Amino acid sequence: MFICVFGWQVNFKPENKLDQTYYSAVVFGAGITKSGKPSLALMYRLDKATELYKDLKVKKIIVSGKIPETIVMRNYLLLKLVKLEDIIIDIKGINTANTIKNIKKLEEVDPNFDSFVFVSQRFHLARIFLLAHKYRIKNFSLVSTDLKEVEKFDSFMMNLRETFAIFKSLLFE
Repeated sequence: MFICVFGWQVNFKPENKLDQTYYSAVVFGAGITKSGKPSLALMYRLDKATELYKDLKVKKIIVSGKIPETIVMRNYLLLKLVKLEDIIIDIKGINTANTIKNIKKLEEVDPNFDSFVFVSQRFHLARIFLLAHKYRIKNFSLVSTDLKEVEKFDSFMMNLRETFAIFKSLLFE
C-alpha cells in the first residue's frame, strides 16, 4: 500500500489552469528565515498567489501559518502591491490539515468564500487534494509552484516525506 500511495503522490500533477475566477488563493506556510524573510518555498508560493491576484484570477489571498510566519507573508504581499484589505490571515493554520479545516469553517460562515485556489509546491498538492475532499471543500483548484533549485535527491525525500504525511492525514486528521 505504501508503494501505491508513494507512486500516486509522485505522479500527482494538477493541471495548473484556472477555468474560472476564484474568491481566494490559499497560501500554506513554509517557514521563514532567521532574518525574518519568507523561505524560498514560501516566497515561490506567495509570488504565485500574487500573480493570480494581479491576473484577477482571485480576489483575496489567505495566508495560513503560525503568527510570525503569517505576518512575514502579509508584509511580503504588501510589498508586491496586494491591498491590505485583500489579505486574510489564518493564524490557526499550523499545519496543512488545520488550514483545510479553517477554510471549511470560513466556507460555512461566509458565503463570499465560495471558491479557493490552493497554492503550494507540486509534492504538497496531493495531500491538499485529499484533505480538501475529506473535509468537503466545495469548489477548489490546485496550483503548483515548484522549487526551481530542487535536486533529484531532495525531490525524492520531499515526496517520501509527503507520502508519510498523506498516511497521517488519512488516518489521524
